[in-house]
Amino acid sequence: MACRERWIIVLIAGLTVAVTSVPYVLGYASAPADMEFTGVVMNFEDTHGYLAKMRQGAEGQLLYQIPFTSEDHEGAFVGGFFLALGWVCAVTGLPVIWMWHLSRVAFGFLLLLSSYLFITFFLKDLAQRLVCYLLVCFSAGFGWVVLLTGRFTILGFDLIDFKMPEAHIFFTVLTFPHFAVGANLLLVIFILALLFYRTRRLKYMALAGAAGLMMGIVHPYNMLIVAGTLGVWLLIMFWQERRLPIYEAAGTILLGLIALPPFVYYSYVFRTNPAFVAWAAQSGSPSPHPIHYLLGYGPLLILAVPGMVRLARKANEKSILPLIWVAVVGVLIYAPLKQQRRMVEGVHIPLSVLATAGLYTYYLPRLERSRAIRKLITLRQRAYSRQNMRNFIVYAVLVITLPSSLYILASLAVTAWQHPYPFFHERAENEAIEWLRRETAPTETILAAYGTGSYIPSRINHRVFAGYWAETAQYDTKIGLVDRFFQQDTPDSWRMELLEHHHIAYLFYGPRERMLGAFDPVNSAYLSPSFANSLVTIYRVTAHEP
Repeated sequence: MACRERWIIVLIAGLTVAVTSVPYVLGYASAPADMEFTGVVMNFEDTHGYLAKMRQGAEGQLLYQIPFTSEDHEGAFVGGFFLALGWVCAVTGLPVIWMWHLSRVAFGFLLLLSSYLFITFFLKDLAQRLVCYLLVCFSAGFGWVVLLTGRFTILGFDLIDFKMPEAHIFFTVLTFPHFAVGANLLLVIFILALLFYRTRRLKYMALAGAAGLMMGIVHPYNMLIVAGTLGVWLLIMFWQERRLPIYEAAGTILLGLIALPPFVYYSYVFRTNPAFVAWAAQSGSPSPHPIHYLLGYGPLLILAVPGMVRLARKANEKSILPLIWVAVVGVLIYAPLKQQRRMVEGVHIPLSVLATAGLYTYYLPRLERSRAIRKLITLRQRAYSRQNMRNFIVYAVLVITLPSSLYILASLAVTAWQHPYPFFHERAENEAIEWLRRETAPTETILAAYGTGSYIPSRINHRVFAGYWAETAQYDTKIGLVDRFFQQDTPDSWRMELLEHHHIAYLFYGPRERMLGAFDPVNSAYLSPSFANSLVTIYRVTAHEP
């Protein structure tokens, strides 16, 4: 790779990361004096879960104890990526939210560089590489076309261009660092596998196994993509070469054995630890209707189909990897798995490779002969040339794939500028949470509205009664109990029984709690005010005190 090419790739990656940081810069710069930006611009529930894990790591914990549920339980090494980020905070003294943003930027940048390295294995022409890279960095689907009709939801599911950060690389870099790490590790594993099959050196598969071990910690279900892709790859090798690929199979088994320990551990934890059993039972990411994937990947699929057909007919076993990856994902997103839609993580990259191949080998040669396209090229009195034609078509493709990414960027920027709850919280509320951190123990359970219960563990390592739909045991039941607690006609005897049965130590009473019902705790004999400011009162529960 030439020096000039490297600089172009680095500059594009840097530009992408800089552009995706705009909503966060706006959020911090525009926050009103009485409000504080949380550093989050979408999907606050999941993000609070990630920040809670980082918070525990920053406080020196090696194992994660779920703070979103009131039941006592043993901790486990789950969410290890975020715990590790917290350990870095503990060593460096960096605030948790700073580390969150630094990791988003750093791992997003690395993902873009790894994507280009992956591209170079399959596209040798520099122009094709750059077009593919731009598709990886900025393209999305036809969600913007649907938006023009005034619809954001189809068949009960939001358009994946704006719903699923793991579906497109720009959206990934814009939002969550662990998706960037997961896609990065997939690329590393497949690049090392390519090097192994090219050189037959087992060290590459040993390194791929180490990457798989890390994958098991960050996103264990992604190893299904690895297993499926490499498994099909071996079958194709057997079919094409008419030999048993024993050496290649041995390397693949080595990869799997090195990557295996996290899966054994997680299997044990999520079968034996009651809090994590409840988490596993409630969590899941089912795939939407297939029409969503057709829309979300529509531009790339249209371009890629000819490239897929060509590869399926003529390619050797080493160049067919992108097609296998895409095909395996197509099966996994509707396989009987709880995390179906997570299987699309990283697939945008091989699909961009196939789309570029289809564009240059099928569409460009045919469109160059189109009279309509020639007329468009010559509208500005310029002489027609083959290069003009190619540039026009390539630019048109890039423009068509760009609007959904621009929309999600603009949407999150507007969110940051408008300061809505729950992405912004009152400073008085944060002051109350800080009092809890100083004056109460992490194991003393706090009762609050769902939004507040989600927010508290992201700022302090304290346990709440209900706060995150995935990690709160018996979530639906507890949300119903919280709602009933704040209703005016609920008997005090019922409230006292709830507080005592779940060993709740404090009631957080702020603006979100007032919205749930007309109950006013000020005259309750079983609640004693311990903290108050202009917005929040924190009551100590005395119902079960001797």
